[in-house]
Amino acid sequence: MNNKITILGIMLLWSFIIGCDVDISDDNLAEDAVGRYAIIGIDSSQGVINPSGNDDIVITRVNDNTVDVIIDYADASASDITLDNVALSNASNGDIDLDKTFSNATVTGYVNGPELRLRLDYTNGDFIDFDGME
Repeated sequence: MNNKITILGIMLLWSFIIGCDVDISDDNLAEDAVGRYAIIGIDSSQGVINPSGNDDIVITRVNDNTVDVIIDYADASASDITLDNVALSNASNGDIDLDKTFSNATVTGYVNGPELRLRLDYTNGDFIDFDGME
């Protein structure tokens, strides 16, 4: 009799586990990506560029899965770069991926905790890679 009750209990527990739909995704990706990231490294098709101590990448929320990205150079002679409506998606490795195609460039990258990686690939073959830390 105890075996039947144990088997019945296991079957009920198993059916409960199988019947549960667990959603571990975070629909508000922007919440985890938004922030000010100090640029700690820049590599480009022209060579390595040393960032100033105050160069930043600022990510602001547009909606749960879209952000605006501003590459904010401290040097007034350098033009800031504004990237509007960059899409966010979950990557299988836990990163939040950034992706957007513009008429003259494609933006890709990721945020993982305090780390940011952003790459601009221009249609003329030039590129700029940014590494940032929050």
